[in-house]
Amino acid sequence: MKKSKKEINEIGNDHEAKPAYIIAEMACAHEGKYEIARCLVDAAAQAGANAIQFQIFNPKEYIHPDDPDYELIKRLALLPEQWVKLFEQARRNSLDIVVAAYDPQSVKLSESQDVDAYKVHSADLNNPWLLDSLAPLNKPIHLSVGGSLWVEIQKGIDNITRYGNKKISLMYGVQNFPTPFQHVYLNSMVELKHKFNLPVGYQDHTDGDSVWGFWIPIMSLCLGVRILEKHITHNRSKKGIDHQAALNPDEFREFVKLVKNAESILGRDKVDIFDNLNEEAMKFRNYAKKRKIVTSRKLNAGQVVGKKDLMVMKYSNGKLLPEVLPLVIGKKICSDIPEFYPIGWDNVKES
Repeated sequence: MKKSKKEINEIGNDHEAKPAYIIAEMACAHEGKYEIARCLVDAAAQAGANAIQFQIFNPKEYIHPDDPDYELIKRLALLPEQWVKLFEQARRNSLDIVVAAYDPQSVKLSESQDVDAYKVHSADLNNPWLLDSLAPLNKPIHLSVGGSLWVEIQKGIDNITRYGNKKISLMYGVQNFPTPFQHVYLNSMVELKHKFNLPVGYQDHTDGDSVWGFWIPIMSLCLGVRILEKHITHNRSKKGIDHQAALNPDEFREFVKLVKNAESILGRDKVDIFDNLNEEAMKFRNYAKKRKIVTSRKLNAGQVVGKKDLMVMKYSNGKLLPEVLPLVIGKKICSDIPEFYPIGWDNVKES
């Protein structure tokens, strides 16, 4: 079932602790073949992703005919009617649709299908030709900032907010294929959030063959990230387009599972565990908190209790908790009690 507009407009645009919003980035892993794209939509849904991200471009508007990549881009471009079918399929799979649109014509196509959010590549961070098409739509915009300077990021934000659109999330991640894990610098997201006071997401491009392709996005959760974007491909071993940082369908399913487990570990439900102890905390408390006050030596009737007469020991059958130790000191012993005796209020009286 499609989410309500209110929920969609809040995707990744709040500062509260909410479950991670996982985007399966298809990019050009379809290799220009509709059937592969269709299989990837199904795989994203079966893996448990929240959204599928499409990269849509019209070669005539997107790339110069003399560019070295022109023929490749032409080969990768799907037809508008094929995109419409993919939009419909994503909806049937209850996936949100995020579109990385690279030209106004692709924005127009996406809007005809009422997509949920847009992704702006860092190369278009300061491209008014594109931003002037996107910003007035008042849809959430995931603004990629990899390889950008502070002044460029600020200008990109300004170009969007001047249209009154404040539904911006900053997507951090260096988009090399793959990005060496030593150059990810996750702490940079903390700087981004503090400087711009906007939600920050993580777009991962580390090696899909490495464990870091799983664990670096999960590590980002510890920094408060709520949007995770991860590439998905049909078969990484074939080394097709956009395969280096992508996960196979079964790997993506495991990735989603790990993210949800990590969130459980972090405690995303906002329960104040120090006011409302959960079952495991209570189990530990009942086992471990057994410290009780006992006598350190034999005490005689009428003796005034001093600090050296008492000690705190682990003792399941004890009576008084350690915090009342100051209240026992100075009291008189009612009757003789032996060493290691679990003293109680019935053993003392006012001196």
